[in-house]
Amino acid sequence: MDPLATDATYAVMWHEGWGNVKGETFDDFSRACARFDALEGGRYAAILVDGRFRELRYYGTRGHVAKEFSKFWSEKYQALGALHLEAAFHFSLARGPREIDIVGSRFSGGFLHESLCWRILEARIRVRLAGRPEVVQELEERLGAAPSSRFLLRGCIFYEDQLVLHHRSAEVDVLRSPVQEPSLLSPSQPTGWWTFTPARLLEAPGAKDSRWVLLLHKRYWLSPLLCIEQSDGRVCTEGDAAIKLKSLEALEGREFLEAVEDCKHLKARNPVLVSEVRRRGSGRWEEVSRGFVLPQKWSMEAPVLPAAEEEGAAALKAQPSITRLQRQMERALQSAGNLDAWWAEVERLESVAEDTERRSAEEQERRQNKLWRPPPPAEPFSPEHGLAEALAERWTAAQTEEAVSPRRRADVDRRVASRLAFTQGSGALA
Repeated sequence: MDPLATDATYAVMWHEGWGNVKGETFDDFSRACARFDALEGGRYAAILVDGRFRELRYYGTRGHVAKEFSKFWSEKYQALGALHLEAAFHFSLARGPREIDIVGSRFSGGFLHESLCWRILEARIRVRLAGRPEVVQELEERLGAAPSSRFLLRGCIFYEDQLVLHHRSAEVDVLRSPVQEPSLLSPSQPTGWWTFTPARLLEAPGAKDSRWVLLLHKRYWLSPLLCIEQSDGRVCTEGDAAIKLKSLEALEGREFLEAVEDCKHLKARNPVLVSEVRRRGSGRWEEVSRGFVLPQKWSMEAPVLPAAEEEGAAALKAQPSITRLQRQMERALQSAGNLDAWWAEVERLESVAEDTERRSAEEQERRQNKLWRPPPPAEPFSPEHGLAEALAERWTAAQTEEAVSPRRRADVDRRVASRLAFTQGSGALA
């Protein structure tokens, strides 16, 4: 039986006699197989299992021997299958076709305001916390052993439309990443596009057969879009009333451009995710690409920092601003031209990021608790401003209004009373 993952935890056990089972654990499948090979054909029955006690290889008699293997595994290795998993789904807008243009860019995350290198440091911090002695002790008491820790990052990387969308074949829907031989990112990364000019999307190969959907709700972000053709010819998503998810309509070219022009999200300087769908079978329209239409005031240029801050990864220090640290990391990556220097400092940068998070939280709390003080006037008050005269005039007007108001109220009361008496006398009041 082949393992589901070759970097998981495995156990090799052998039976030296009744009540006498021994075993070893391995993090590498090939090493576990080598240990089992050394036992296979020898004096003792042996078994190779994964962290969930799924049998991968077995040698020797079974029956009561297999039961003793099961008992030994339950007593010694029960927690091997326990897993501490830090998982994240990430969208990243790449400034350019290089790997550093993706990792350093501060257009990542659910709100497109984080950098991928910052998220990696955050995940490493959380995984490291699980290895602290006090945490390990508590997990061992609860599970029998500390679980292994993993970080799983999935998502999509969006490049300028000219780099990916306009190089596709009209018949092939998959967009290919322009990054050559990535060292950190997956070669099979899901790929999308971004643009400031939605009209260019209609000129891409195969776009004449496409329709476009503005994904204004983030619940549509997590999976490829599927639309159904309606009896009236419209193409719409199904929506879900139970979670108040509205149906969205797929628009043809001119209607799509008009919808983008009127989109309130873009007017508020927020990017809008768009899905391109095409007919696939009877009544089904499936997503073939997706990307962001960006507000005109956005800038996809790399940040320019003061000359004193243009240093490498080794010079990065903790500070009260997460945003500034992310910008400095991006500048360091841009200066280096690759990820090597950043990876060489990654363990130290974990501590820098952790300290920056703490100092940032302290700074925000200090600002919230600080009493607001009005700003000083641009110029000191002087008689030339006419402030005293203006106040005197307003005070006189207020006193006059206060004196006149009672007389007006009494006059209105008399008129209402006279009209009421007239209607009662004529019988018009029922």
